[in-house]
Amino acid sequence: MIGGAIMTEYEPTDEEIKQLKDLGVEIRSRMGTLTTVTMPTAKINEIADLRFVRFIDGAKPVRMHLDEAIPEMGAMESWVCGYTGDGVIIGIVDSGIDEGHGDFWFDTGKTNSKILYLWDQTDDTGPVPDGYDYGTEWNKTDIEAGICAENDTNGHGTHVAGIAASSGNETGNYTGAAPDAEIVFVKTTLEDADIIDGWYYIVERAQAEGKPCVISCSIGAYFDPHDGSDPLAQAANWCAAQGVLVICSAGNDGCWPVHATIQQPRTEIWSDDFESGFGNWVTDGADPTWHLEDSRSTSQDNSTHPGSCGEICEYVNNQTSTMTMVNSVDLSATTYPVMAFQLWSEIEYYEDYLYVDVSPDDGVTWAEGIWSYSGEDANWRGMLVDLSPFKSDQVKIRFRFESDWIYTYEGPYIDDVVIYDQVDECGGSYVYDDTYNLEVALDSYWRESEVDLYYDSDDNVSIEVRTANGYVSANEACANGSGTGWAIEVYYTEGPTYKNYFVYAYDEDPSLNEVIEIRMDAVGPGGVNRWDAWMLPVYYEGGYFRDVDDMDYFKSVGSPATAESCIAVGAYTTKTAWNSSDGDTHYYPSAMMDRLAFFSSHGPTRDCRMKPEITASGFGIMSAMSADSSPSTAYIDPDGTHRMMAGTSMSAPVVAGAAALYLDKYPDASPLWVKKFLMENASREDLFTGSPITQTQYWGSGKLRLPTQPPDWPIPELSTLLLVSAGVLLIAGYVELRRRKE
Repeated sequence: MIGGAIMTEYEPTDEEIKQLKDLGVEIRSRMGTLTTVTMPTAKINEIADLRFVRFIDGAKPVRMHLDEAIPEMGAMESWVCGYTGDGVIIGIVDSGIDEGHGDFWFDTGKTNSKILYLWDQTDDTGPVPDGYDYGTEWNKTDIEAGICAENDTNGHGTHVAGIAASSGNETGNYTGAAPDAEIVFVKTTLEDADIIDGWYYIVERAQAEGKPCVISCSIGAYFDPHDGSDPLAQAANWCAAQGVLVICSAGNDGCWPVHATIQQPRTEIWSDDFESGFGNWVTDGADPTWHLEDSRSTSQDNSTHPGSCGEICEYVNNQTSTMTMVNSVDLSATTYPVMAFQLWSEIEYYEDYLYVDVSPDDGVTWAEGIWSYSGEDANWRGMLVDLSPFKSDQVKIRFRFESDWIYTYEGPYIDDVVIYDQVDECGGSYVYDDTYNLEVALDSYWRESEVDLYYDSDDNVSIEVRTANGYVSANEACANGSGTGWAIEVYYTEGPTYKNYFVYAYDEDPSLNEVIEIRMDAVGPGGVNRWDAWMLPVYYEGGYFRDVDDMDYFKSVGSPATAESCIAVGAYTTKTAWNSSDGDTHYYPSAMMDRLAFFSSHGPTRDCRMKPEITASGFGIMSAMSADSSPSTAYIDPDGTHRMMAGTSMSAPVVAGAAALYLDKYPDASPLWVKKFLMENASREDLFTGSPITQTQYWGSGKLRLPTQPPDWPIPELSTLLLVSAGVLLIAGYVELRRRKE
């Protein structure tokens, strides 16, 4: 039996539900056309053949997206006016919560818990929630009696809950955005079907309590259609149709070009191919330092390399060698600037690193390590570095190589550095009767790669593997498997808005250097004439796109943040340094105050809607630490009960808390109105966001700001009290809440 979700053409009848049950399907949550289930794997084809079934989605794992934040958003002014989230429920599905932490109690004596309900989906030893057949449910009375056995060994969920709703009662120093809000928490298995069940559970409990509710979601999927049509995004739309807004972290994949498509021409701003020497650069570092080399040049005579030792370099222990621009490059007229370069590397994996640093003030301060790489590819390939957080600046770029002298390696070579402005966000269009090739290489350490290709037209798609012996079709690769040193698996599916190829490849022999080549023959017309591909990032054991002309930094927001109804939240920096329990002051080397966090994922969606909708504090937030977690002492506050974390996981609960403050004043406000209020009041008067904002696919509407006078907050229009946007209703098809105990 496996978990998953079934999408149907319409809300299934009782007779159709019986047909599913007759095939061994166990019904869990029903949300109109979306039903979460547990189903026998042997019956999946029969289930798919039922006339009312649109498609089946197997349960997939999702990822967690990881002081000054609360004053920054303007929450304190609303507290003074009496709006603190009182009477509002914040629902959270995450890794767990330390229910005994003082920040989750209304009183210092711990007699009045903020947590109304806690469903632990990972523990089947206790009482099961009404309507479900798994997990253990604890209520407020259980928690106050001290009999709740749930724990949060990860610590992510505890931290997130503290940002949204901490009372501050643990030490008095860290109060959440909505300190008087109550919490309904679900500790999840991190499978999307169980997350959907968790949201359904939260909506049910909030309706039973008769209180307004907002859901904060700091987890998300990676491989999905990125257009809001998948079950997780549809579930978020269903919640909105019930009056519960889901606020989602945008994701943390903004620091790597995980997306590829047909690119429109880019505007060149600056370039250097090193054929005229080091005139544009100054080098530093004890020998070996950066030198010009001709042995690895991509085209003509010169590339640059941190060593004069040729193929074997014995790098000095803890040596740092840098190559820095002499003159700054003006990015003030750009929209989405990027730097491309060619890289050949033989770098000791996870020991030696090549970094890219950026200075916006002529080398006075540096954002260190906004891009980094370690690997032994021994092949030239394109690299792309996002410079968009510095679009208002005159910047200097610094390449920095750090070695540890455990082994001798040839090191990295760099060539053909070009800075472009890229203004197209959605990608180009097909030329019919043409062929497009997308090359994907395996990561040099993990020796595997995963590619998710989505397209909407009637194109022919062929997948081949390029080996030392020529091209091999995907079918032949699947048939031969590991007997030839590599294995490849290809899966094809069709969803409600797309056609999809998922390609997984594994190379057992690093010397083979296989490249997956996906060929697309544009034979349309039909549907939307474009394709999009996503790569699991290298830092998640993925591979890489080989050609900078294919890749970009757009469309990295994943589900459920792509749902039309939800607010997707990006992150910017409000804290760069902190004191820790080890007695030292620590800092994030890549962080710069008030700038977009380098990791914050970017829009648009695959169907070209703006995402994220808003940004909030997320790069550096101190919040509640679970007593069952074991973070490094460098990230623990001197009080021993709070910890530092960073990510859009942290920015989403900031916005959820802001929504709870608004619902405190207007408990009948619809999700659409809350979303409109937060977006329209976002700050646009900022050196980094710009005024007006041009980088809408990075900043959305701007930085979260609540109006300073809560009595003047706008009253929701009557027409929006009962309605979700027409687009949401059209996509979701959900009209009423229906739940049957099966």
